[in-house]
Amino acid sequence: METQNQEKVTAVNQIKCPLGNIGNAITGVGAEARRLAKEDSRRIVHAFKVGLSLALVSLLYYFDFFYDGFGVNAMWAVMTVVVVFEFSVGATLGKGVNRAIATLLGGALGFAAHDAASYTGDKVQVILLGLSVFVIAVVTTYCRFFPKIRARYDYGLLIFILTFSLISVSGYRNEEVWDMAYGRLTTILVGCSATVLVCSLVCPVWAGEDLHKLTASNIQQLGTFLEVFGRVYFQEEAKDDKNQALLNDYKSVLNSKGVEDSLVNFAKWEPRHGKFRYRHPWHQYVQIGSLTRQCAYKIEALNSYLNSDVQTPLQHREKIKEACKKIILESSSALREVAMGIQTMTCSPSRDIHVVNAKSAAAKLKALMKTGLWSDADFLDVVPAVAVASLLIEVVGCTMKIDEAVAKLASSARFKKVDREIFSNGLTQGEIHAGPLFGCSNGRVTAIQVQGLGLKGPLPPNLNQLSQLKNIGLQNNRFNGNLPSFSGLSNLQYAYLNLNQFETIPLDFFRGLSNVMVLALDSNPFNQSFGWSILTDLADCTRLVNFSCSSCNLLGEIPSFFGKLSSLSSLMLSSNSLSGEIPPSFYGSLLQILWLNNQDHGGMNGSIGMIGSMVLLTTLWLHGNQFTGPIPESIGSLTSLRELNLNGNQLVGLIPPGLARLNLQIVDLSNNMFMGTMPRLGAAKVSYASNSFCQSDPGLQCDPQVNALLEFLKSVEYPVALASEWKGNDPCAGPWWGISCNPRKEVSVVNMKNMMLNDKVSPSLSLLSSLVEIHLEGNYLQGRLPQNLTMLRSHRLLDLRGNNLEVPLPKFPTNVKVVYDTPSSPSPHGTSDVDSFVEVDVDGNVSHSTKSRFGIILASAALLTLVAVLAIIFCFMKRRRRKNGDVESSAKEATGGIQTLEASTNPNFSLSSLREVTDNFVQENVLGRGGFGVVYKGKLEDGTMLAVKRMESRVMSDKGTSEFQTEIAVLSSVRHRHLVSLLGYTGEGNERLLITTKVDVFSFGVILMKLVTGLVAVDEQRLEEKQYLVDWFWRIKEDRAILLACVDPALNVDEDGHDSIMAVAELTGHCTVKDPSRRADMGYAVSVLAQLVETARGDEPVL
Repeated sequence: METQNQEKVTAVNQIKCPLGNIGNAITGVGAEARRLAKEDSRRIVHAFKVGLSLALVSLLYYFDFFYDGFGVNAMWAVMTVVVVFEFSVGATLGKGVNRAIATLLGGALGFAAHDAASYTGDKVQVILLGLSVFVIAVVTTYCRFFPKIRARYDYGLLIFILTFSLISVSGYRNEEVWDMAYGRLTTILVGCSATVLVCSLVCPVWAGEDLHKLTASNIQQLGTFLEVFGRVYFQEEAKDDKNQALLNDYKSVLNSKGVEDSLVNFAKWEPRHGKFRYRHPWHQYVQIGSLTRQCAYKIEALNSYLNSDVQTPLQHREKIKEACKKIILESSSALREVAMGIQTMTCSPSRDIHVVNAKSAAAKLKALMKTGLWSDADFLDVVPAVAVASLLIEVVGCTMKIDEAVAKLASSARFKKVDREIFSNGLTQGEIHAGPLFGCSNGRVTAIQVQGLGLKGPLPPNLNQLSQLKNIGLQNNRFNGNLPSFSGLSNLQYAYLNLNQFETIPLDFFRGLSNVMVLALDSNPFNQSFGWSILTDLADCTRLVNFSCSSCNLLGEIPSFFGKLSSLSSLMLSSNSLSGEIPPSFYGSLLQILWLNNQDHGGMNGSIGMIGSMVLLTTLWLHGNQFTGPIPESIGSLTSLRELNLNGNQLVGLIPPGLARLNLQIVDLSNNMFMGTMPRLGAAKVSYASNSFCQSDPGLQCDPQVNALLEFLKSVEYPVALASEWKGNDPCAGPWWGISCNPRKEVSVVNMKNMMLNDKVSPSLSLLSSLVEIHLEGNYLQGRLPQNLTMLRSHRLLDLRGNNLEVPLPKFPTNVKVVYDTPSSPSPHGTSDVDSFVEVDVDGNVSHSTKSRFGIILASAALLTLVAVLAIIFCFMKRRRRKNGDVESSAKEATGGIQTLEASTNPNFSLSSLREVTDNFVQENVLGRGGFGVVYKGKLEDGTMLAVKRMESRVMSDKGTSEFQTEIAVLSSVRHRHLVSLLGYTGEGNERLLITTKVDVFSFGVILMKLVTGLVAVDEQRLEEKQYLVDWFWRIKEDRAILLACVDPALNVDEDGHDSIMAVAELTGHCTVKDPSRRADMGYAVSVLAQLVETARGDEPVL
């Protein structure tokens, strides 16, 4: 009986066990379902949404109306809902679009493959279909390995392979493959549409919103950990279950990458919704997430020291507690502010303050660690604390990077900005308390950090009563009114006042700032109506490292004390109205950054030679000024220089070779007068535009003649008048002022008369082997004349008068006429009139055109200009007559009064009146000098210009008086409307003076234009552009084809005369330059025409 009972019990138990297990399983499933629903209630809604979608598409199969249209293909709609419907709208859209497009493309391509293969016969059709399936499968499958393709289109590629294979293979047995493809594609589109509509319209779940919340939550968890860690590590609180849970929350951040990547991919499919506009910068969330995980790894390490069995004794931890707690407080606050800003899509007003304070606290902790505060402790005891401190410093770095990344997101996503106003009622020490905007120590304010908060209004006038203030950051706000005085803030180290709207700066602002290291005043309209100058009290700020005052209405010269501040490394004074030169005190300065660019009202000027001594420079901006002279050769020693901007100055000369050896990143040499070879610079960004380089491409060498002339220009310190004109690679074509060439395009004349040349004569002139004349008179040249100038084979004239060259001069060949004067030594070759020249026979290889009518007319034009030559010929004839007894001397019978040759035309002049019109023969009115004497400029009351030639006392002899009479006779006998006219002469006492009309060389240039074109100077009957001959001729003279087409047909010029026409046209340009001081003199014009006459004459006389 007992055995039977036991068997019954056993049987009952065997039945109960499975039932119990089933009940437990059901209970477990129910509990898990409740947990999942509680964790995210949207999961329940999602389940209902899927059911609704399936019910809707099932109608295609249930109702005859739909079934007759789709048939069994209606099941494809049901299958589409099952595989496409995802939790979020983005995921569903991504899969739906992938499936629809892949089905369409795969079906179309499969049908095309089937149709193409059907034309080849059964056997070949099988091979082609199999081969197409193989190729498509291989290529598509391999594409799935590409990360970017796999992330967004992996599902679509799978559907593409499936659809292509299904359509292309099924068509082999099924004749109605098109109907099958069409039906399946249609039902798939119906299924996708139903799925997308239900997912998007019924309680939609947005992947972008989830990503946004996840990013903010992860950052928030890091901030929470730091806050709890500080309390637990320094044993302010116990490590209970609550704190332990908070300390472990960060671990979810470590494993968030996969979720974030999926959400980013899904979010990119989503349309605009809520606060997220179309093309929201989702990719920036990936960067923020990566930085957040980096910070989480540092926190993981911190957590390990919290759980370690080896701990630093509490008394040793106390030594770094304050500094560490400051880092923890500011970093956790910054992270929470960042998280809150992301969550609410606003720019947190105090986030940057916390970041700056955390950075400052990290710097203090570093300094504290170097003081040996644990020198009395066992090394192994303090190792964990040192590690914790180091990790906290690294956490500050991570926090700063997260803040920067979120700032970029805020800018791209247009987070809402906050506008606040403080300081509305002034302030006192008692009103300010430590917080996110202010730092305090021992009840005293030490820091004010309110940068970039959109603040406005004036500052309190008693700000300098905060005697312990060390750091003030007011930049990038809208503060206005009067900037209060900072006088007496001896503890102030950092002052950022830039990017505001302060209207005035007090005179004592810089007084007593003995410890200030950074002063930023940029972009404030100080004293906007009349400007201001840098105050001298700034010279006492001997610890100043950075001073910036760009765009703040500075004027005047840069104070020299900046060059004496040994600690100064950055000086930024751009976009003001500064003038004058860079102070000499900057020579050898230790500046690293120098901005003097874009000064208004003309800007700064002078040389930049001292920059070659500033060996620590990394950035040099001098653009938009009037600096002159060359780049110093010593710039090659600035090995740290990375940015050089000299754009828009008047710098001249060759680019130093050392510049190409520097590791520059940005170089701008545009809009200057740099010459020679364009250098090859290795900088990433280089600009050479609008200079005078000989070639248009870097590295191409100049013509040897150009190199020789540029070396000459370098030796005379690059006068601007020449540097602005000497351009291109051919000195015989273009505006090379003072340079003339023979018809073989060889430089034959260098005319630098009265060009303000300095320094010495370069030996490079000897490289110009065809040089005939060198005019250097009236300059400031000194030193010895190069010996190699005596080797020039064609040289005939060298004029050196009015300089300070050393004597004796080198010995020149007898066929070279050298004219010079010194205080102590006469010229070995005698003296010559200012306008004299030597006729030189050029090489016999010059082409001739002896029978050309143009040669005759050109010679006639030259004859009209050779007044001095006519005088010499006339004198020679007079001497011959005197030898024959035909001339009666009247020199000794000269009366002491005014003599007029033609009373009806020549006015009367007295010596006193001549003194009056020439300002008593002052040096400023000297027009020239000659063997007879000095020519002065004069002006009558009616505006008539005179030339008064005054005989020097050293020639007051019988011979000199005779020549005086001869010149009177010559000028009286020559009458032409284009030549000077004798107005009168005087011989009062020992004075001998000739009075003639003064004609500028400009008129002669016009004569040449008229000869070449056959046109009158002004003719209102001509076309408007040709009415004024000078203006029109200047426009066409550089274009050879146009100019030759405009030559007067009466000249009958053949090809042999074309070069002469161009030479005459170039001469007209020299004669008619707008600036009278830069026009050629008649001596130069005569020498040019004389060469052309010799070339045209050949073996026969011209006249």
